[in-house]
Amino acid sequence: MATSSIPPSTRGWRRAAVSIYQTLVPSRLRPRNIAFNRVVQRSNGGHIMGGAFKGMRYFPTETGDSWYHRLLGLYEIELADVIPRLTQEVKFTRVVNVGAAEGYCSIGLALKCPQAQVVSFEMLTEKLPMIHHLAEMNGVGSRVTTHGACTLADLGEAIGDDPAHCLVFIDVEGAEMDLLDPVAIPKLRQTYIFMETHEGLRPGSTAAIRERFKETHDIEVIPQRERTAKDLPFPGGWLTRWYLDNAREDRLIVQEWWIFRPKKKAQEPR
Repeated sequence: MATSSIPPSTRGWRRAAVSIYQTLVPSRLRPRNIAFNRVVQRSNGGHIMGGAFKGMRYFPTETGDSWYHRLLGLYEIELADVIPRLTQEVKFTRVVNVGAAEGYCSIGLALKCPQAQVVSFEMLTEKLPMIHHLAEMNGVGSRVTTHGACTLADLGEAIGDDPAHCLVFIDVEGAEMDLLDPVAIPKLRQTYIFMETHEGLRPGSTAAIRERFKETHDIEVIPQRERTAKDLPFPGGWLTRWYLDNAREDRLIVQEWWIFRPKKKAQEPR
C-alpha cells in the first residue's frame, strides 16, 4: 500500500509499530529473513530449485532483479512446463535471446538445447560479463556469444541460415514491435518465436504483431497467474506466506507470453 493512501492519523502508529518490531525482533529471527536464508541454503551454492531451468547453476549471491525469485524457482513460473515442452518439441540449433539481462534465459536455453549456438543481445552492456560468467559456470561458454543492442539487421544475421531450427526468445519492454517484422526480416516467417508481451507499455503492439504473423504462425498464449504453495520446490510450512510474498514479481501490468510456431506451409520451400 502506498504511503499516500494511509490516513495521516495512522501513519504515526504504523511507523511506531515497525520501530518496535525491529527493536524487539533481531534480524536473524524475522520470518522474512529466515525464509530468505533457507532458500539460499537449500540452493546448495546457487542451484535453481524449480521452474523451467531447475538445476542450473546461478549466482550464489544477490545480483540484479529477481535473483531470489529465480533461485527459488518461482520466477515466471508460468513457463515451468512450457519451455521444456518447446525445447523437446524442436531440436533447435540456434537460439537468439534478445533482452538477455544477466543471462538467466540465455544460459537456461543453452542447457535445454545442447546442440544450439546461443546469441545473446543486451543493450545494458555492463551486464554482458555476467552472461559470460554464468555461461562458464554452467559449462556452455563455447556456445554462447554476447552483443549489445539488437537492430533489425543484427536479428536477421543472428537467425542464421536455418531459420526453421531457430528460436527467437525476446523480452524487450515493447521494442518487440520494432524487431518482429517479417517484412524487414523474411526469415522470421520460418522461425519459432517466444515473446513476452508488453501491451501496457506499447498499446496496440500485441494486435499488430498477431496480425503480422497470422498467416505463417500458430500462436499459443500463456497467461500470467498467481503463485501458490504448490509452486514451492519444498514444503514452506509456517513460512509459506513469506516465501510467496518475497517471490512476487510485482509486475506493473498483466503480461502474457506468446509462442509462435511456424505453420507447415510456412516451412515448405517456395
